[in-house]
Amino acid sequence: MKIAHITDLHIRLHIPGLAPNSPARFRESFAVFLQALEKIKAAGADRVILTGDIVDVPACVLRPTDYYTDLSPLFLPAIGKDYQAVRDALDATGVPYSIIPGNHDHYPTFRSVFPDAEKTIDHDGFRFVGYCDREWKNNTPHRHDRERKRMVAELAAPDSPPQIHLQHFLPFPQIESDYPFNYRDADNITRLYAESGKVLLSLSGHYHPGTELVEKEGVTYATGKRFCEAPFPYCIYTLGDNGISQEEFQTLEAPMYAGKPLAILDRDGVINTLSSYTTGPEEMKLIPGAGPAILKLKQAGFVVVINTNQSCVGLGEVPQEVVDMNHDYLCHLLVEEAGDLNAQPDVLCYSIQGGDNAVSPEFSGSDTVKPATKLVDQAVGFHGLETSNAWMVGDRIGDMEFARRFGARPILVLTGDGQNTLKLSRFQALGNTMVSETLSTATIMLEQYFLPNP
Repeated sequence: MKIAHITDLHIRLHIPGLAPNSPARFRESFAVFLQALEKIKAAGADRVILTGDIVDVPACVLRPTDYYTDLSPLFLPAIGKDYQAVRDALDATGVPYSIIPGNHDHYPTFRSVFPDAEKTIDHDGFRFVGYCDREWKNNTPHRHDRERKRMVAELAAPDSPPQIHLQHFLPFPQIESDYPFNYRDADNITRLYAESGKVLLSLSGHYHPGTELVEKEGVTYATGKRFCEAPFPYCIYTLGDNGISQEEFQTLEAPMYAGKPLAILDRDGVINTLSSYTTGPEEMKLIPGAGPAILKLKQAGFVVVINTNQSCVGLGEVPQEVVDMNHDYLCHLLVEEAGDLNAQPDVLCYSIQGGDNAVSPEFSGSDTVKPATKLVDQAVGFHGLETSNAWMVGDRIGDMEFARRFGARPILVLTGDGQNTLKLSRFQALGNTMVSETLSTATIMLEQYFLPNP
C-alpha cells in the first residue's frame, strides 16, 4: 500500500494575511497543494493523509480578545471557504483520504466541512485511526476524554487489521525544544501503542522540520515536514512485506520568484495612515488607492515586499499579536478596496525592536530597524528573491537610507511624513531620489522604469 502524507499546509487562499519574517508561503500553499495532489495521484498512491494545520486561522480568531475589535465575524466566512476549497480538491482526485485538524485550525469550521474526519476507516487491509487532540496548558497537547476513549477502544478491538494512527502532535520521537511539540502523555501513548501489538505506523505533523522514520517497540513513527515552505515537501510511505519505506518528494524544484523585480514598500504613511501605529485595527485606514496599486505592481511582475518598523511593540504600546492582527486586517482592506485577492503583499518584514527605550531586554537593540537591511536580506534568502532590480517606496528618511544600503532605487511619497522628509538636509544630501505624490503615482513611475522580459 502507498500512503501519501502532507502536513502543515497553513493555507490562506481566501483568508487575508501572510506569515511575517518567515519562509512560510501561506498564500501560495493552496495552488502548490493542487500540483502535489496531481503528482500523488500519478504516483499511484492508495490514500492521502493530511495531519493538521490545514488552513492558517488568524490568531485573533483562535484567541479572540474584547480589548480590540473582534475580527472573527469578518474572517470566519473566508476560513470556511478555504476548508471547502481543500475538500473540493481532495474529492476531485478520486483518491481516498484521511484528514485531521491541528492547532492552527478552527475546529468548529473544520468539522462543518469535514464531519467524518475522526471516523475510523478500514482500507485495503489497514485501519486508519485519526485524532482531534488539542493543546492545553502551556500549549502542551494532551490526549484525553473522547480521544483517549477512542484510542483505548481501537487498541483493544479483537479483530482489527494493522492500524495506522494519525495525529497532529508528536507521540515520538521526543523533541528537545522550549516549545512543547510532544504530548504531555507521550510515554503513555507510545506504551499503549506498543503493548496493543496492533499499531504499525504513527503519522504526525506540527514539528516543521519533520523526522525520518524511527521505530520504537515495534511501532514506526514519522513526522512530516511542513508543506507550506519551499520546496513544498511531502512523503509517500510504502507498506509491504519487507516493512515500511519512506520517499520524500519536492513539489517545486525552482524558486517561485526567480528573475522578478522587487517593489519594497514601507507601511505606515505609504499604504495606510499613521493612526493605527499604537493601537488595534479600529484605526487601520488605507491611503486611497493602495490596494489597486499593489495589485497593479504584482500584475506587472513585481514581488511586493512590505518592510516596516513596528517599534510600538518594543516601546510597550501594543503587543506583537496586535501588530499581526493589524496586518491581517490591512490585507483584508487591500483586497476589499481592489476587489481582488492578489492585492496583498508577497512578503512581510517587520521589526519590533525598541532600541535604548525598549520596555524589556528582549526588545532592545536596533539591528533589524530600518535603515538596517537585515530583515529584507533574510527574506531574500528565504524566498530566493532577486536584488538586481529593486525599488523602495517610503515616506521617511530611514526608508531612503535603507534603499541606499540595500542597493534599491528610492522613491519618496508625499503622504505620511513625506512632506517633512522632503525638507530634510539628509534627504537632499542623498540626491537623485524620485518623488511621487502617493503609492498609486509611484506605481505608474515603476511601470515606466520596469520593462518586463519579452
